[in-house]
Amino acid sequence: MKPSFTNWLRAQEHRDDHIGHLSVEINREAVWPGHSIPDKDAGISQWRQHLRLVSQNPLVHQALEAAWQEYRASFGKNA
Repeated sequence: MKPSFTNWLRAQEHRDDHIGHLSVEINREAVWPGHSIPDKDAGISQWRQHLRLVSQNPLVHQALEAAWQEYRASFGKNA
């Protein structure tokens, strides 16, 4: 079964790259897109909006886009 983008991203914390670092930061946050509805995945637009509110660092935004591209490559374009 395909994981949601949110669950996939949260599970990447073991990686030693920019996606892994983003995952660590997301796992430290008490609130993230879709956190209050565990079975409802937050879409990429919700993640983009969330990161615009919490970070001005362009590397964070680049890591999100790289994570989204990797997720889509792994689980299909309709992910």
